[in-house]
Amino acid sequence: MPMDSIENRVRRLEDERAIQRVIYNYCFAVDNKRQELWVDIFTEDAVLIFKPAPGIIPADSAIGKMIERPIIGRRQLTEWLAKLPQFPGPPMKHATVNTIITLHGDEATADSNLVHFMDREGTPVLLSTGRYRDKFRRCADGQWRIAERIAYMDSMRQEPS
Repeated sequence: MPMDSIENRVRRLEDERAIQRVIYNYCFAVDNKRQELWVDIFTEDAVLIFKPAPGIIPADSAIGKMIERPIIGRRQLTEWLAKLPQFPGPPMKHATVNTIITLHGDEATADSNLVHFMDREGTPVLLSTGRYRDKFRRCADGQWRIAERIAYMDSMRQEPS
């Protein structure tokens, strides 16, 4: 089997690093409500879908209503971020870990685990766990962006924060 060229290997590493940065920027932007960063990590036609495990989020709750249907396109994504509740004190923290990226030319997929924390009187409290299934696209400007993100929510703390 012939060895891949150094240029191709470097390109794959650069692409994986750029995709990882998009994943990090998602967490940073949503936690800090950084709208300009938030919008730029998605393609124009991006889709964000939340799939909570049965029974972990009441459908009539505020968060249940925010995630009941897919969020499609940059305009809806911007509106969705603006509606996220802002809690007093330090911002919540999302962390994506154990990410596996698979490249397919100018498209890619990634699977990541998710943990979500909040500070409660100086003590970190785990709020939820889950995983992301992402589809990325390299856009005309050369930047990788999320074309589709499905957030599988496996568990969520039920008592009020």
